[in-house]
Amino acid sequence: MALRNIHASKHSFFWGLLVLSILLYIIPQSKTNKLNLLFQALFGRITHIGRDFSSNTSPDTTTPDKAVSQEEYNTLWKKYENLQARQAELEKENASLSRIRKQFDLSESGLLQAKIIAVIKNTLIINKGTEQQVAAGQLVLSPQKDSIIGIIRETDKSIARVGLLTDSSVSIEVRIRRDNAKTDIAAQMFGDGKNGCQIRFIPRQTDIRKGDTVYAADHPGKLDVPVVIGQVKDVKIDQDKPLLWSVYVEPIESITNLNQVIIVVPLTQ
Repeated sequence: MALRNIHASKHSFFWGLLVLSILLYIIPQSKTNKLNLLFQALFGRITHIGRDFSSNTSPDTTTPDKAVSQEEYNTLWKKYENLQARQAELEKENASLSRIRKQFDLSESGLLQAKIIAVIKNTLIINKGTEQQVAAGQLVLSPQKDSIIGIIRETDKSIARVGLLTDSSVSIEVRIRRDNAKTDIAAQMFGDGKNGCQIRFIPRQTDIRKGDTVYAADHPGKLDVPVVIGQVKDVKIDQDKPLLWSVYVEPIESITNLNQVIIVVPLTQ
């Protein structure tokens, strides 16, 4: 209680501290060392609290097993960037496949995207094969025009050969359709070996005109809905059989700028 009644001015504290510092300076070092040891013994734990906390929380950047060389860092960075690019590519691919599946109601079919690695006349070589369940006879779509462009002809483990609709060895069942028409015209289409296709054996009484749309016929388990192929380019009398039409079809897709295709892989095959 007596200490609470002591009222010292700022000047008194100043002069008192000044006298104390002079005494400490005058006192021999052997005496002051003892005072220092006494102070450390009394208040040492308190003065080390901040140091201990900072040493425990700050990361040890000098530990050899945690350090990474610049070369290793560059390698890890490249792998990370490659993974990011691959993820973006997969997201784009999935979005494209989802759109096509929804548009053509291909719920019973799997869609597989493949890259074109070579073009040989009316044939494509793609980078997917039997390891990805690619088989002969499967239909091949263009992701750009959402149209049928060919059929798988031969397969290997990691590659396959696509016969384009313009190839003379390729034939496909089609439907010829006109806007507002009540029925479609069923037919068989063949490649002309050049840049187009031809439909023959159509009776001349059949009403077919330039501009009519040609679709690949739907097949349960293979193609759920008709998918566009191209348009009727010309209709002429068959030179060998005058009672029939010779119909020329121009595919809607040109492979000039095409670098990827989509294969329709039936899930129940």
